[in-house]
Amino acid sequence: MTDKELENKILRNVRMNIAMSEFGRAYTKKKYKTHLYSLKKAMVILLTIGLITIGFVQAKNFIKEFEDRKPTYVIESIADAINNGYVENLNMEYAYSDGIGLKINSFSMSNNNINFILDFKLENGKDLEEKNIEYGYILYNENNEVYHIKTGTNKNLIKDFLNEKNIKSDNFKPNFLNVQSSYIAKKQDNIVINESMSTYGYLPKTKKLFFKIIGIGYREYNGKYKAISNSNWLIELDIPEKFYEATNIEYILKEDVQGINLEKVFVSDTSMTFVAIIEGINGNNSISIIDENGKEYLATTISYIGDRIKTEFPIYKEKATNKLYIKTIINNEEKITELVKK
Repeated sequence: MTDKELENKILRNVRMNIAMSEFGRAYTKKKYKTHLYSLKKAMVILLTIGLITIGFVQAKNFIKEFEDRKPTYVIESIADAINNGYVENLNMEYAYSDGIGLKINSFSMSNNNINFILDFKLENGKDLEEKNIEYGYILYNENNEVYHIKTGTNKNLIKDFLNEKNIKSDNFKPNFLNVQSSYIAKKQDNIVINESMSTYGYLPKTKKLFFKIIGIGYREYNGKYKAISNSNWLIELDIPEKFYEATNIEYILKEDVQGINLEKVFVSDTSMTFVAIIEGINGNNSISIIDENGKEYLATTISYIGDRIKTEFPIYKEKATNKLYIKTIINNEEKITELVKK
């Protein structure tokens, strides 16, 4: 199998995981209409999303195919930005817990994307042959604002975090992100994973990130969880100025257009976020962005709630032009709408 075939295989699987994540998000939003929910409801929501957004490649033969490959991103512009230097490479030593080492090789953070390269060192990884590593984590900042939670099989993860930080359940409002987790290397004593997270909103600004990872294991083919250890790591990261001071390019309609109401359209250092109400738009129609040079960008992650569309496009700040055009095809009718910088 060629690298290109493997890449396409991964992307198909990742897009399915993101679609499932959006289903879980829409379902929980419908079922729980308020942000101030009880701990019991929070547990139900987070466990649902945690299970849906695991995001690992599921076919058992995939593991052996991934050794020392480049990270694959659903949103191509993230890879472009990182390759052009929008990344913080770390010279970190392994931190050991229960005989397992963990370090972060690199990370990047824009106003709508976060990316990590996690590097696990195992004394004996035979148990993981042809199986997917699984772990729970909480990603939060110095103000205890939670960016993402993946519960794994740790049912007490949220409760323990709230108790540790003395946070009332009614005030617990995590930012749920779409997550892509994919192998870069999988060997008997070393597993390297790319965790890529995206949101349709603005991420909280921060000067410190805390990555708390709890437990490590895998799921057997019957779905039963097999723990390797109850390892516990807390990695503190200082956010460099290039991430902390990052700004967006915001766009507005050049003129009012009937049937289109923009809620949020901006280009960050890694991707473009587009949230709007477009009359008649749904999964049977299409939307794309065209820059002023005529290059067309197709949507990468996308979700519909009625006439409301939320999507990302592979455009980042270095590629953004002064004008952009929304191209929609609804009921076989093509329409071009001009956007300008705010």
